[in-house]
Amino acid sequence: MRAALGVNLQEFLSIKDYMEGKGVELGSRGVSAEASLAMGLWTLRTGDSTRHTAEAFGQRSLDTVTESLWTVVLALSSEEIVDEWIRIPSADEPDHPQIKDYSPLVFAGCRGALDGTHIGVKVPKRVEDVYVSRRGRKDKTTINVFAACNFDLDFIAIHAGVEGSAHDSRVLEMARATGNFAMPPGLYLLDQSSTVHGSLVLCPAAT
Repeated sequence: MRAALGVNLQEFLSIKDYMEGKGVELGSRGVSAEASLAMGLWTLRTGDSTRHTAEAFGQRSLDTVTESLWTVVLALSSEEIVDEWIRIPSADEPDHPQIKDYSPLVFAGCRGALDGTHIGVKVPKRVEDVYVSRRGRKDKTTINVFAACNFDLDFIAIHAGVEGSAHDSRVLEMARATGNFAMPPGLYLLDQSSTVHGSLVLCPAAT
């Protein structure tokens, strides 16, 4: 089950109960809540086409698969759920034990690390050029995804959707403009790239 949906049975049932507790109506038109959630997670996990997913789930209609996918996507990206699970730490939260044990003076105020990646996407022909990254991904259309994690590997900030040709520093500035990476004064994130700078990010010097 984990290979297909990315979760085990207990995690799957917990997600279903959680989403229904938030008022998400997973089941519809003769499709159970479990089947609807499974189709949504399957598509997100595998990237399969709507037609292939429909066949994998017993010849479901294409409309049913599409509706299930969008129900899951819109629920997981809703402001209520995102704000509950992905949040910047407050200034009142103490430094993580790993920071205190490793070097409390050097990394005091550090709340995690920031990095970016490219996710492949399909876009209309007329806009393909702006989605092609100029750095090692020739002819591949992508979007930029910037994310920050704390020292427990929990996401604390995410910014996605910027065209693949955009430079990292521009993507970060766009992310900051949305408020997604608004760190309290005195707190910062680590980043490996010296091209991304500002009070938000500290780039350790290579030695």
